[in-house]
Amino acid sequence: MRLFVFFLLVSLSLQAQFFAPVYSNSVAKNNLIVDYDFQNPTSYAGTGTSVASANGKNVPATLGGSPTFHADPGYVHFKAASANYLSIGDLRTFYPQVSSSTRSGAFTLSLWFNPTLANGVVVSDLQAPVGTSGYHTSDIEMVGGVLKFSVWDKPIIITSGTIALNTWHHVVLVYTGTKLNAYVDNTFVGSATYTRYGPAMASLTTGQYFGIGAADGTNMGSGAYGSFLLGDVKFYASALSAADVTNLYLAEESNYDLLFMVDGSKNIATYPDLAGLATTATNTAGVTYNVAAGGSLYFNGSNGYTDISFPLRGATTLTIEMWVKLTSMNGGMLFGFNLYDVILSNNYLGFNTAGGDVYGMNATQTTGFSSTWKHCIFIMNAGSVTSNKIYINGVQQSLAHLQGTILPGNATFYNGLARIGCWRWDPNYLQPMYVTKFKIYNRELKQAEITVKFNQDKARHGL
Repeated sequence: MRLFVFFLLVSLSLQAQFFAPVYSNSVAKNNLIVDYDFQNPTSYAGTGTSVASANGKNVPATLGGSPTFHADPGYVHFKAASANYLSIGDLRTFYPQVSSSTRSGAFTLSLWFNPTLANGVVVSDLQAPVGTSGYHTSDIEMVGGVLKFSVWDKPIIITSGTIALNTWHHVVLVYTGTKLNAYVDNTFVGSATYTRYGPAMASLTTGQYFGIGAADGTNMGSGAYGSFLLGDVKFYASALSAADVTNLYLAEESNYDLLFMVDGSKNIATYPDLAGLATTATNTAGVTYNVAAGGSLYFNGSNGYTDISFPLRGATTLTIEMWVKLTSMNGGMLFGFNLYDVILSNNYLGFNTAGGDVYGMNATQTTGFSSTWKHCIFIMNAGSVTSNKIYINGVQQSLAHLQGTILPGNATFYNGLARIGCWRWDPNYLQPMYVTKFKIYNRELKQAEITVKFNQDKARHGL
């Protein structure tokens, strides 16, 4: 490892005795300065390189290398091969002054990221924007499939356990003024007691920037550009406690609960999983691209279906969200697992377990459904069909046992194997329809969330 040595670093070494610990009254508790949230259009609407803080604080952040952005579900995709990054700063004035010429170095960085490669820088600590000269060192880095944490001058490096790729993780780095603490997914990874020599600590005018995903020559591994999905990054001018980190994790983990997502807006044969879990959806010949509603998948009802798989991860309740325009109201299945599906039968729309059964909406409730776009939410429970729920265009529907015999033993999620346009058991109940978005969540969505999701896309579907 190496550092570009210049006068500032010499000055830092000479003035180390002036770096006082953070006092309890030096900053407000949980002093959130910036929040770059890619699930929030206030931060990033999808064009240009400028990213704004969702809390309104005027601290610029700039995207480099043109990373791919997905407004839904809300993240940027950094690839090492494309030299993608986010440059944040200047943050120096938010560090409390502790003498006539020095500042505190305490801070907290919180990130939601989803690594796609086992090596690469996640966070770098800088005195100027990414790509310019001066102080630089990696603070968080993927190294051989683990996360390493440090601050300069790195006398001790904290190392996590193996980090699962293609999985969302909450990563928090805290420097208290005397101690470095690291957390991954609400688990304390480790701590190290030493003095940080940050770029803005020995000067009131030297900058404090952070790079997200940018390569760095002073590193704990390869120093390469990072390869990951970034959902959110927060900077606090204070040291969060373990309880603070837990509260933050619990408040935000539900934002990253997608198990699967496809969007029919692109004319491609194999659709990538936009949830970030590295699965795919492959269409049969009877599924074709259509320009309706900004791009959709047309299932012809004869030989059209899409097989998907996703990591169930122990979920016993799933929410399936789809925007659909039905062209027939009798005999087809919108989607299904092995013998557990959502079926249209006699103008009923509801849940089926291969007992000739429908638990759902009656024919009066489905009047006018044919050939109109509907936002459908199906909440499905393993082993308990009568506790399931349906929402149409944001409104919860009353459900009833309309026909047949419910077979609770068939109400399983088949280890995450599913099919859009039919069930997995056979291809005999193919449903003709158009679909723009299809999502699976690992929990029950609440009414407020469903309303937001309906409003988010209703204009696209002419509502």
